[in-house]
Amino acid sequence: MPPGFGTGERFPPNKETLPGPGDYDPRQAAGFKADPKFLGQERFNEALREGGEFVDFSPPQKGKAGGMTSEGRKFSWATTRIAELEQELEKSKRRYKELKAQLEDDKTRVEGILTEHASAARQAQRELDAAQGAVKDKDAAAAGLKTDISRLQSELSEAQALVEAGSLKRKQLRAECNDRLQALQRDLDAEKKLYQQAKEGAAAFQAALAQYMGTSDATPADAAGLIDALGEAEGQAQKARLALADSRGELEAARATAAGHDAASRSG
Repeated sequence: MPPGFGTGERFPPNKETLPGPGDYDPRQAAGFKADPKFLGQERFNEALREGGEFVDFSPPQKGKAGGMTSEGRKFSWATTRIAELEQELEKSKRRYKELKAQLEDDKTRVEGILTEHASAARQAQRELDAAQGAVKDKDAAAAGLKTDISRLQSELSEAQALVEAGSLKRKQLRAECNDRLQALQRDLDAEKKLYQQAKEGAAAFQAALAQYMGTSDATPADAAGLIDALGEAEGQAQKARLALADSRGELEAARATAAGHDAASRSG
């Protein structure tokens, strides 16, 4: 019986084909059925003749009837087991084909998934590059804005300095205008006083002239002199009136200038 058969759960022994008592005894030369090449040196020498021919003390015996029957033929348990193993082999082959087909499908599906993932990765990389480019553009724009802000702040500081200088200048101009107005007002008051004095002098002179012309001692020359003096007084009064009108015009212009400076100062 081949080694490995007839032992264990996978190869159960077949009682119909097992050798009986005395049919197989490896301890005796007679009945020993093993191949000589598997014998030890001592046993092998005992099995040889002087001429070197191997003596088979146990010629092949006819085996007992096999186990299963198929189509009228009888098979030994080994043949039956071989048939079963062949069936299992066919089942294994079919299962192998199924697994191979499934593996091919899985491989195709995985390759598709890998392709999709690679495409998604490339798309993500493109989006990342675009986002990084946008960030760089925004950083550049932010740097430009910072530069503009610095420039505007500098211009604002200069404008504030100009405003302060303008405000100081307006204050100076307003003070000068006020001084000018006060001076013009004093001149106007003085000219008014002179004009009033001229009017009063002319009236007194006319009264004196009328009184003098009513006396008997008056001569034409005296009358002419008085008339000339009266004309001169009236001329002085007219000059005083003209100077008074000019002073009033200058006063109004100065007031308008001061009002304009005040409005500009309030708006600034």
